[in-house]
Amino acid sequence: MRQGEDIMLKVLIIDDEEKVCRLIQCLIDWESLGLQIAGFCHDGMAALDKIKETSPDIIITDIRMPGCDGLALIKAAQEFNPKIHFIIISGYGQFDYAQRAIQYGVSDYILKPIKEKELKGALISIVEKQQSMESHKQQDEAIRQELNFTQERIKSNFISDLLLTPQLMRTFHSAADINRAYYTDFTESAFSFICVFLDTPSENGQALVNDFLLNKAAGIIENETKQYHDCTIAVSGSYIYCLVNDGTEKLSLLYQTMKNIRGALLALKEIFPELHVILLQSGIKDSFEDIPACFGEINSALCEKILSGNDAIYSYSRLPQCKSHIADFITPTFRNQYLTCAETFQYEALKEQLSSLADRLIHLVPVTGEFIWQVYKELISLFLFFLKQHKIDVSLEELTNKWYDTFLSFTSVLDAFHYLAEEHCLLLEDWRSHKKKSQSKAVLAAKQYINENYAKGLTLELIGQEVGLNPSYFSNIFKKETGNSFVDYLTDIRIQNAKNLLTETDLEIIEVSERTGFNDLKYFNRCFRKITGMTPAAYRKLFS
Repeated sequence: MRQGEDIMLKVLIIDDEEKVCRLIQCLIDWESLGLQIAGFCHDGMAALDKIKETSPDIIITDIRMPGCDGLALIKAAQEFNPKIHFIIISGYGQFDYAQRAIQYGVSDYILKPIKEKELKGALISIVEKQQSMESHKQQDEAIRQELNFTQERIKSNFISDLLLTPQLMRTFHSAADINRAYYTDFTESAFSFICVFLDTPSENGQALVNDFLLNKAAGIIENETKQYHDCTIAVSGSYIYCLVNDGTEKLSLLYQTMKNIRGALLALKEIFPELHVILLQSGIKDSFEDIPACFGEINSALCEKILSGNDAIYSYSRLPQCKSHIADFITPTFRNQYLTCAETFQYEALKEQLSSLADRLIHLVPVTGEFIWQVYKELISLFLFFLKQHKIDVSLEELTNKWYDTFLSFTSVLDAFHYLAEEHCLLLEDWRSHKKKSQSKAVLAAKQYINENYAKGLTLELIGQEVGLNPSYFSNIFKKETGNSFVDYLTDIRIQNAKNLLTETDLEIIEVSERTGFNDLKYFNRCFRKITGMTPAAYRKLFS
């Protein structure tokens, strides 16, 4: 991670539980990542003072704390230093808090209990992002000093840097500051983004064709936008961004300009029939400070593709206002039914549930592609929670990126949700097959029976009878195939379910004990401490 004499990034850890702070400290080899701990805080108000005192680069904070909760802390800290990276820690059931935090520019969030791999991955991502930003700065400085690149290259880097770090805009106090840094010619007038998304063939051997089309499209955009005071163009992947600066009245002509660009690009379909073109426009902003908001508006406009298809123009200011809420569709009942289908491998029921959801969304009036996208992401979050909960060995980041990217390929809500259901079912079947290969039918049946009846008075004799084996023989093969004795496995299942009840309900501890098959509270406490290292009360306090 570290190169040469790179400056160590400072990390501030904030949690109202001292033991959680120490846990985070012990999980990571900080120096190897180029990081150093700047300190610890146990309440939000003290944290604000510590932030001003230590100027940390990264803050790891619980999302809910006494005095000043995580959201308020993030907002206050960003006013002090908008470049601070945040990793928030939240419990299941705090999705609303986490989603709001992400809107504030949080780098990542981690569900409790905290895992070394997840925390380390989040930190590495931030360090790499910081290194990328430093690389951009060094590159720009080299351009200025050695004049190896043209001013137009630096000018396009303004958009690239904004895409990487939207908070960059807060370091500028006027349009003149941007002009000095990036050789733009902005005036204190109005701004709007237009964006062209080229959906081109991705087969082997098409790279040259794609590059040709991107360069051709960039040239068309540059030619059509010459009438405006200043235009800054940058290519990023399959997107061509153009930031236009002029008076508000002049920018009202942009939609017609986009029609001209669309006509020129669609003419290319005669040579490249598989080419699809989507043109997007953000709202018009009266201040340079609002430029970063244009990216979100561009993305919202792009989501309309799933409702209205390719080869179209989508302007953010012309989109309908969807007043629906995700919670109206992804309800607690929906979540429970979905997780149950996944846990019991009811593939057709799972597919039907997502198909019905898609049908409801299609008939929602008014509806936007952005709202469809938010529901789609919520379904992904729900399935990722299932994968984490069951410790299924897959790359969550790769899956997330794959499913996010694939969304833009759809022009049908039903197709998008059908794809997601198929993907989830394939993963579930792979997991199921792996489990079947490693365990005999009798052991699988026994484990299923235990999982469904752990709250009852289970005995080795009873389970042996259920699977049709002699208790002694069953005991031997169970331990051989699972690595645990029947009693240890049963106790572990009961404790795992007790942990869920402790964090997700307000039941008294004695009720939790009884609902998970323990008739003796003292024995429950002893087993719980043996497996988790803490009492039920302490566990609830730490992870609720």
